[in-house]
Amino acid sequence: MPRRIFIAGILFAALGILLRFTATPLCKEASFSRAVLDRNQRLLRLTLSSDEKYRLWTPLGNIAPIMIEATLLKEDRHFYRHFGVNPFSLVRSAWHTFIARDRRLGGSTLTMQLVRLRDRNSSKTIFGKLRQIAAAFVMEICHSKQEILEAYLNLAPYGLNIEGVGAASRIYFQKAPYRLGASEALSLAVLPQSPSLRAPQFTTEGMSYPAGLLRERELLAKEWGKAEETRLPPELHLPRELPFLAPHFVDDLIQRGIPPGETLSTLNLAHQRIVERQVRQWVERRRSVGIHNAVAMLLDTENMEVLAWVGSADYHNESIAGQVDGVTALRSPGSTLKPFLYGLALEQGHI
Repeated sequence: MPRRIFIAGILFAALGILLRFTATPLCKEASFSRAVLDRNQRLLRLTLSSDEKYRLWTPLGNIAPIMIEATLLKEDRHFYRHFGVNPFSLVRSAWHTFIARDRRLGGSTLTMQLVRLRDRNSSKTIFGKLRQIAAAFVMEICHSKQEILEAYLNLAPYGLNIEGVGAASRIYFQKAPYRLGASEALSLAVLPQSPSLRAPQFTTEGMSYPAGLLRERELLAKEWGKAEETRLPPELHLPRELPFLAPHFVDDLIQRGIPPGETLSTLNLAHQRIVERQVRQWVERRRSVGIHNAVAMLLDTENMEVLAWVGSADYHNESIAGQVDGVTALRSPGSTLKPFLYGLALEQGHI
């Protein structure tokens, strides 16, 4: 009997290794946004994903540890000690939900929640919950804890059409996810359990926190031992406040097929603003002689990196076809040849 158990254990371990090596990435089916940054990591644009979500792929190492800590405390504090399912939580949930019927408890682990997010698997029925449990076991066999946690933090809903810590951080707090502090982490950690009810709301006075979010945030802060440190919620921002900078330059990068996620470009935002201002002023001074548009590009002559790219005097001006990129637009070769022809004529004494 011990020998059979040993052999069965070896076969099970070999199966687990095989499944882990052949498993597909957890977020393979999801589409992600593109974030273009300048050379100093300032955001130029955050696009929507193909399914109209702000969902920015962010590696686990680029998320602030304090955000990960807050999420695990709220969602699954025993994440590293279970194998996809927490039996104690399930028993308690089943008792209160189906037997005592005094209140509805989920009992889901973070792995089970990821199953629901990926597969849209309903767990409101007993059979749905059983399917979710089975899928969570398989997920734990095929993927590491780090992969599961990374996938969850990239797919979790944070209100509105925002999913994932990366997009939520960039939109709500206008900062990179690795720069999140305890106050921001508390605000985000309590959102995925009820994103439609706890999501920040827009009022005539700007963005505000719903009462439910403030209550859950306060409870988590006390449990975390950070109530004094995080007394005041941080300032909030709307998706419509996202920057739309160096538009022709970013358009060109997207058309070239930059991958989803963050792209660090060579552009210098400070130089970009200076060149844009110079182009606008130059056009204004010459408008009286029929000049209404101009383009400019600033390059680093040592390595030919683009520091500024202005494709028109006004990207949003339809009267000058402002969205047409004058930097890359095709031109008639006649005007290009004129300086050379006149130079040759002057050199040979014809004019």
